[in-house]
Amino acid sequence: MKVLLNLLILCFTQNLLSQIYINEIFPAPNPNQSEWVEILNPNETEITLYGMVITSRGKSLKIDLTITLEPQSFLILTKDTLGFEKSLVCKYLVVQLPTLHNDWDEITIRTRDSLLIDSAYYNSSLVRKGFSIERIDWSEAGYILSNWSICTDTNQHTMCLNNSKSIKDFNLIHQFDFNEGNGYLKLYNGGRKDISNISIISFLKLKVNGNSEERKFIENHIDKLNRKDSITIELPIKKFIADNNYDILENLIIEIKYDSLKQIATRKLIFPLGIPYPFKSVLVNEFLFDVYPGCGEFIELINISNDTLSLKYWKLINSSNKELFFDDDKSTFQIEPNNFWVIVWDSAFFNCFEYLTGADNIFCLKGSFSLRNTGDKILLVNPIGLVQDSLSYFPEWHKGKLTSYKQRSLEKMIPVEKSYLGENWYTCVDPRGATPGEINSVSIEKGEKISIVVEPSTFSPTSLNNEAKIIYKLPYKQARINVKIFDLGGIEVYTLANNQITSSAGEIVWNGDTNFGKKASPGGYVIFLEAIDIISGEVTTGKTTIGVGW
Repeated sequence: MKVLLNLLILCFTQNLLSQIYINEIFPAPNPNQSEWVEILNPNETEITLYGMVITSRGKSLKIDLTITLEPQSFLILTKDTLGFEKSLVCKYLVVQLPTLHNDWDEITIRTRDSLLIDSAYYNSSLVRKGFSIERIDWSEAGYILSNWSICTDTNQHTMCLNNSKSIKDFNLIHQFDFNEGNGYLKLYNGGRKDISNISIISFLKLKVNGNSEERKFIENHIDKLNRKDSITIELPIKKFIADNNYDILENLIIEIKYDSLKQIATRKLIFPLGIPYPFKSVLVNEFLFDVYPGCGEFIELINISNDTLSLKYWKLINSSNKELFFDDDKSTFQIEPNNFWVIVWDSAFFNCFEYLTGADNIFCLKGSFSLRNTGDKILLVNPIGLVQDSLSYFPEWHKGKLTSYKQRSLEKMIPVEKSYLGENWYTCVDPRGATPGEINSVSIEKGEKISIVVEPSTFSPTSLNNEAKIIYKLPYKQARINVKIFDLGGIEVYTLANNQITSSAGEIVWNGDTNFGKKASPGGYVIFLEAIDIISGEVTTGKTTIGVGW
């Protein structure tokens, strides 16, 4: 109660003639150090005091000396110079300073006629052994606790120097954020003086027809920004993207100029963007969500543009709003045209894909990100907060005749198609279960013909290795297929599929059966596959060979 009463008295008796200030306090010295108080003259003129009284929690010391402080200089009042000989580079007085208490204290300096010059208050929350307590803003009242801070300088004090957290005369603080495709520049005057003649010019660095150029975007001018005032400037980048053509939107550049200490202060801000044109040029191409114990999930991206892109500061978000942020300082996150980029967030991924350890296009990021086995959302978001690609998958997207889809990725059949279309995804048919960093096993490029792979290429119907898998990819989303086996003389041996409906990729097994009721004889055979597009009726055929051994 006494402390509160004293503070109220100080508040109402603060002398308007105050021109020097209690600037730093050292109340908890280490052994072989002394307590001290620093006084500041922040003015442009010299100040002379004909005596001074310093009080600490009721105990006073009267200094009967004429004290002259040079402009913008310091005065140290200390019990002893021990421990601070090298730091005392300003004027100082060795006096019987009243004890500075560590639980709380109120310190005042007065004229010898008892007129209050300045006051300070601190409590135990600011006291740390061996550290000084610094005033943040000398122009704000010293009896306000929030105007004091523990020193952050490596010396643990700033004796005879500007405080580590002191407010400057001119201090234009900027904050920049992207939100839903637009930029927002907030300027705050955190200094003691008003800031005049602020100029903000924004540029966009583009690559157009293979050449880089800087194009002026928006120009703003602010006549004056008063102390503690702020202003926010919107930069409508989303509209620029919609209205302009380019190869890559590379960077946003902001130049800020303002009057400061009779000169022009200049600041340049650069924000990487890496946004391609057309907008949907980076897409999710493959992902693995249901893994074996000891293995890790992944998401694969594909760059379908004609340019190398940097995805630095992009991010992936799932339905739980967990993020993977591409902010590793050691990585450029560059993806070449028509190449793949694999994101993993658990090093267990390499337990099942050991051959990819050290690969240039595999990036392991830190985060609590994961993909649910029951279904999840995947959002790819660029640096300005716009969704570059998105999908919501379900386990039902898996297709084929496998008894289990564990450790099997979902792959896009047509990479350029929209990712949210479930019919464009198919279960990986590669024996490894996934193809991270490679062309998808079920990929259908425009104009591609039928692909047929036989595993193994030679088998024996009478041995343990008694069947062969015929893995195919079709240039259609859905088709009817006819699959027949012929001997080398052109005689049909067996019909594997007759007008069977299938998606663009799948597999069918031949165990050596024939139309003649016995197993195929050793020798070479031809697999003939005919596919009829259900939508257009177009017919495409393909064939390959297979061997039957003893």
